[in-house]
Amino acid sequence: MVPPGERLGLDVPDPSRNARRGAFASLLHWYLDVLAAPLRLFAALVRTFTSNRNRLSHIIARERIAMALKVLSVVTVGAWVVIWLLAGEEQRGRLTETVKAYLSSGVESDRSGVNEAPRTDDGRLRQ
Repeated sequence: MVPPGERLGLDVPDPSRNARRGAFASLLHWYLDVLAAPLRLFAALVRTFTSNRNRLSHIIARERIAMALKVLSVVTVGAWVVIWLLAGEEQRGRLTETVKAYLSSGVESDRSGVNEAPRTDDGRLRQ
């Protein structure tokens, strides 16, 4: 069984190393490795992100895949237009206002009130 520290790539102190250098130096070396673990993790995440970004740019550079992504985006927009056209007049206004609010506030929009039932001017539920 592999000790937990070695799975993370840490240099866990062992008794054979204590003979070569002092126990304090070995323990200090191990603590420094533990403190460096978050930096190693961040470096691994950056390497993964960079390699995936490069892989994606090579995939998108191929003409057929780029065309498929463009067609997919156009079909998605077309589906939303069809949904808007098939919606009733009251729902169409709500849908338009919701989309405007979402686009104006960005990705992290406040979603409170999006799924509320329609109300009249005096605050009662609309029948």
